[in-house]
Amino acid sequence: MVIDPDTLVSYVIGTLSPDEERQVEAWLRDHPEEERRLLEEQEALASMALQLPPAPVTPPSFQDVLSHVKAKEPVPFTPKPNRSRLVPALAFAAVVAGLLVIGVPLTPPYQEWRVQQNIARYANLPGAVSRPLMSAKGESMGMLVRLANGQVFASLKKRPADGRVYQAWEIKGGVPASLGVFGDRSFLSAATVAEGSTFGVTLEQPGGSDRPTSAPVAVTTL
Repeated sequence: MVIDPDTLVSYVIGTLSPDEERQVEAWLRDHPEEERRLLEEQEALASMALQLPPAPVTPPSFQDVLSHVKAKEPVPFTPKPNRSRLVPALAFAAVVAGLLVIGVPLTPPYQEWRVQQNIARYANLPGAVSRPLMSAKGESMGMLVRLANGQVFASLKKRPADGRVYQAWEIKGGVPASLGVFGDRSFLSAATVAEGSTFGVTLEQPGGSDRPTSAPVAVTTL
């Protein structure tokens, strides 16, 4: 199977077969940069879908209700077809295809249900181990999933404060090593993180820092 921009768009909008989806996901695991970019495009689709108006419902007539009540049957409500839904969906698919081709990442707002789907997607991979991310006060800050290949996927409950970014760290023997920065809630490491080390997240200035400049906002031991 050839993984091209059209295939990735089909994956985002959910038109691939289960076998094709598995092939795309295997390819994405071998291409973490593309996987991170695709996460943004999936969230863009989720954002657009949640902003669509609900489909209008055609109420049954009084006689229909009466006949179903007498027959002790549930009263059916038939949604009206909403052709306007198809237009933005197709337009979005075209935009995603164009951005994938020219390499421009999308930065849509995160939607909570999509975040949870992404966590579940990684947590359900073979060999994945999930751990809660906690603050120094013992508050739940999010979830970390360590994949079988050693990469980690982190999802925090809140976005960083305005003008700041999150920076992920692997801490071994008390020495922190940067895993990268991220400006939203989710992060997938390009590097592997050793079992037994500590994973932490700090708030930093845009671009990150060579060393943590603040106390960790979230931490866990692998």
